[in-house]
Amino acid sequence: MQKTRLIEAGFVVVGDVEVTGCASYKITGKTEKSKDNKVDADWHTEKHVANLTEQNAVRNKRHELVTRMRGLGAHIAGFGYIVPLVNASKLEATMASIEKEAGEYNQQAKNTRVSVGFAVLEVASNDERVALALYKRATELLGTVNDAINAGDIKKLRQQLRRLRGLDEVLPPTTGAKIADAIAGARAAAKAAVEATKDIDEKKAVATIKKILSTAPVNGLRAEMVETTNKLQKSKKRLKLSPVNARQIEG
Repeated sequence: MQKTRLIEAGFVVVGDVEVTGCASYKITGKTEKSKDNKVDADWHTEKHVANLTEQNAVRNKRHELVTRMRGLGAHIAGFGYIVPLVNASKLEATMASIEKEAGEYNQQAKNTRVSVGFAVLEVASNDERVALALYKRATELLGTVNDAINAGDIKKLRQQLRRLRGLDEVLPPTTGAKIADAIAGARAAAKAAVEATKDIDEKKAVATIKKILSTAPVNGLRAEMVETTNKLQKSKKRLKLSPVNARQIEG
């Protein structure tokens, strides 16, 4: 019997890249006032940075390593990275390079440290628990995209479209293609809106932007995501994840 294909088979990668050291904080005073079940607080905090250059360097290193992981698939805050099976070799290579670079950074750093810890779990294409997380994420992001479209906010729209990246790779081909088309359509609409309003006054520009952005294929797709999410929430089946490789890496 053929299994239902809810997502692309692959991996869930849980864990994070953390940085420590360089900056320290000290509370020097605190006052609180409570009234009618409300609290107003005034905190006085001192911050000490041992080396500002190194603090910026470790932040940049973390951002670089995390961005590399996110480039392999979709990321869901509080859940992990969802990586399709087709990117298995890239996942292994990326984790190895992150481990190596964290170790190299720690060898030369004086005040800071990069720690990398990941657990890799295999996920089947009919895993409803992971599918539910992905469809909820898609629904949420498409909702924020739609809000930006209704507000005529091109900057916010582009920010939310960036957050959608990767979901098209981990959902089934038909659904993934629709997400990719929605992203491409919304980007094209944003570009057209900027071009159409560069020489008109702000008041007229807002109405024009909203009209052009409304052509982006988002609403119908979000409705599909909501429908699938509701079905998954009502389902009583919950497949357990099977760990295939877990390791703690500290460079």
